[in-house]
Amino acid sequence: MHDGMPFSGPPISRRYASFTLLIGFAIVALGGCRDQAAPPPPQTPMVKVATAKRGALTEYYKYNGVLRAASTVEVRARVRGFVERIEFEPSTDVKKGDLLFVLEQDRYQAAVDRAEGQLQQARARLELAQTTFDRVQRVFEKNAASEDEMSNARADLSQRQAEVKTAEADLKDAQIDLSYTEIRAPLSGRVDDHQVDVGDLVGSSEATLLCTIVQMDPVHAYFDVSERIVMQYLERGKDGTIDETTPPAFLGLINEEGYPHKGRIDYVDNMLDPSTGTISVRASYENPRTLLYPGLFCRIRVPAFETDEALLIEEKAVGSGLDGKYILMLDEKDVVSRQSVTLGERTDDGRIQVIEGLQGGERYIVEGLQKARPGMPVKPTPYESNASKSAGSNDTTTNAEAGSDA
Repeated sequence: MHDGMPFSGPPISRRYASFTLLIGFAIVALGGCRDQAAPPPPQTPMVKVATAKRGALTEYYKYNGVLRAASTVEVRARVRGFVERIEFEPSTDVKKGDLLFVLEQDRYQAAVDRAEGQLQQARARLELAQTTFDRVQRVFEKNAASEDEMSNARADLSQRQAEVKTAEADLKDAQIDLSYTEIRAPLSGRVDDHQVDVGDLVGSSEATLLCTIVQMDPVHAYFDVSERIVMQYLERGKDGTIDETTPPAFLGLINEEGYPHKGRIDYVDNMLDPSTGTISVRASYENPRTLLYPGLFCRIRVPAFETDEALLIEEKAVGSGLDGKYILMLDEKDVVSRQSVTLGERTDDGRIQVIEGLQGGERYIVEGLQKARPGMPVKPTPYESNASKSAGSNDTTTNAEAGSDA
């Protein structure tokens, strides 16, 4: 102990002082947080809902088919000769009667000229024979000519008449051969590449193939109908006869949505193929823009029967998951639940048939699906469908002609 010295304790460390200040600030901050109001609870999402209802719909049979040309013609040389000209471009459309090839014509023109000369000679001999016959007949009537003279005059006249007919036939034959030197399109369609070139000899030993023309409009689609479906048609009194009651056939290509092409069935085979259990059917389609190309595979659907009890919902309400298609439904307390569904035909007003999963009368979400989750409540408002706007536009015939995919 030192007299006269003031008391002094141990010095406070800087680390301890900083820690104390941090605790103070934390207490102040916590106090400030307690003074702030808690965030409001999330609002109930608003969604638009519709009710599953029953309505009119057409059921369809669906097939896979292949397109074929209505006609395919191989253009061949019908007379012998060298190719002088080729009058078309490959892969272009030609019309019936268009000039395609020209063969050498000099020899065939000479044959025509010779036949014309022989015909003139035959006609001259006929004229002389006719004059002689008339003179002998006059004399014979006056008993100034014998029976033999009359018979000879008559026979000579008949012979000259026959010579004229032969000469006329020879001339016609020569003219036909000459016409074959100008080879024209036998039908309208698309021509392929020429199989011969200028200067080639054609028709020397066979009818040389010159080119092929495929008729593109109309075009045919062939498809096979199973024995089961044939029996269903027979049970409804349809025997395969083509008449005004034969249903249309709607066609879609692989790259097309739905079935935009409407055609008519114009051929049903008269027997089933026992090896496949199917019958061949053909439908015809107009093809002015050549959208349907022979050889393409296609999808075909044919109206089977109509029903007024199809259960329909808005198609845009349908979602897809790992377990298939589903919709979000509401119970009586407006709580969301998920319901799996099996779907069928579509209509042109945006609805689709439910085959399994619903009974009818259920409420389901159409708009606001991204806001709703199973188990959460929502605030529903009515959805105005296209069907109500168009007042029954889901007529079966309209659906079919719209070509909506099924």
